[in-house]
Amino acid sequence: MNYTDFSAKAQRDDKSTNDKIHFFSSYFSSPVAFSLYKLGFTPNGITFLFLIVGLSSSVSLYLNFPLLCYILWRLHIILDMSDGNLARATSNFSKSAIGFDRSNHIVINTTLLLVSAKSVENIFLVSFLVITFYLYYFFGRNYYSGKTKTREFSLIKNFFKNILSLEGYIILTCLLVLLGLQTFQPLIILFYGLNFLALYFYKLRLFFVDTSP
Repeated sequence: MNYTDFSAKAQRDDKSTNDKIHFFSSYFSSPVAFSLYKLGFTPNGITFLFLIVGLSSSVSLYLNFPLLCYILWRLHIILDMSDGNLARATSNFSKSAIGFDRSNHIVINTTLLLVSAKSVENIFLVSFLVITFYLYYFFGRNYYSGKTKTREFSLIKNFFKNILSLEGYIILTCLLVLLGLQTFQPLIILFYGLNFLALYFYKLRLFFVDTSP
């Protein structure tokens, strides 16, 4: 199979919506998936690879290599999209793929959140960050993600959306490590914990508005 055919078969039904959400990674997911396909990877093989790369991002942060941490973080998102591309292009679907994928996200996100707070001794503050993140993450993933279908793409809106999400937290954490300013990490944790909580309640309010008679 050549790349043109591969790319055409790999397209999602909600390609336009997904490209809006992952406006950067979507440019690379098909070429990466095709390259790994040529190397003999299966979709589940790529999913396992994205787990390894995601965990390597946390290890890099733990070892104080913040630039490598972010590069690996960004790469794991591309790989996360690539496994689906390969599955659609080759019609090689697995019943356990969704569970495997979502479990990987929980492992990667939790590990990175905990590693980012390694210098913070306040367990309640760290717990607050993890809990509020998953309130926001799972509510948005299970309910509100469908709302993006009706939105027009805006680079500025997507930029600020990413800055206020986990990626923004990772970028700021990496900057603090890079500049040797880890003493400010509790403030970053508090800010993003409150931000995740606010986003959760905002989406919860929209949910009740949409479901009200």
